Amino acid sequence: MADAVRATLTGDKQLVALCRELPKRVVKKHQRRAVSAGGTPILQAARADAAVESGLLKKALVKKVKTYPSGNAAAIVGANRAKVGEFKGRKRVPAHYIHLVEEGHDGPAPAPAHPFLEPAFESVKAEAVRTTQAKLKAGVEDEARKLSSGVK
Repeated sequence: MADAVRATLTGDKQLVALCRELPKRVVKKHQRRAVSAGGTPILQAARADAAVESGLLKKALVKKVKTYPSGNAAAIVGANRAKVGEFKGRKRVPAHYIHLVEEGHDGPAPAPAHPFLEPAFESVKAEAVRTTQAKLKAGVEDEARKLSSGVK
């Protein structure tokens, strides 16, 4: 799987100062929204590149934002475990075989790798970082305006 992308907000001293002054809950809220927005292009690229046999894998791809106790947030793109379907009369759960499609496998019926998650990530990671940074900046500036005008 692809290495994590880390985006550090630098260059805008006023924005960094505002982030320090705002309550943690405000930063956390906007961080989650920004990370979610940044994960959207990755999800769209993965759906566009996913191998299609039954189409269920493509439909099962979702994005989830996870916030860790450290305060870091991550957008996770993968197959929804609840998505279940049928192909040629057999039950299919994309979450159970997504890794086999991505990496291929040996065995009685070997299959070649059809990577789609990592190439999707690599193709749009710069756009994802820019989107995340822009969304975070807009959210923090909006909260700072609210605080300065006394609006809750």
